[in-house]
Amino acid sequence: MGGRRIASLGNFLHWLIHHGLIVICIIGGWYCIAWGLLGWSDAWDLLVGRATPRNAPYPWLSWPLSVVGWLAVPAFVGAVVGYWVTSRVEDRRTATEEDFINRIAARVRGGEHS
Repeated sequence: MGGRRIASLGNFLHWLIHHGLIVICIIGGWYCIAWGLLGWSDAWDLLVGRATPRNAPYPWLSWPLSVVGWLAVPAFVGAVVGYWVTSRVEDRRTATEEDFINRIAARVRGGEHS
């Protein structure tokens, strides 16, 4: 995909491709290494927090995978959703800040209470 085509996707997809893809690749790569050494079931249990890394055969692998499952994955999902919601709100915002201030000033001058 050329740079021009990526930029035309919109802010959310542009952010997701340039920043989110890096995080997804790091987490996915670490999980694939754990999958190869521990097996699919054990690696998944460590990632989602059903198993403790304390008794796992490769502590250098299982502790970071467990921490990623508890901290990085929810933080990344929250960041993606937050960015998406913010972009949707910004797209729908029609009034400028000046219009908003003028409406409040008109209510105060007119004595409206709502």
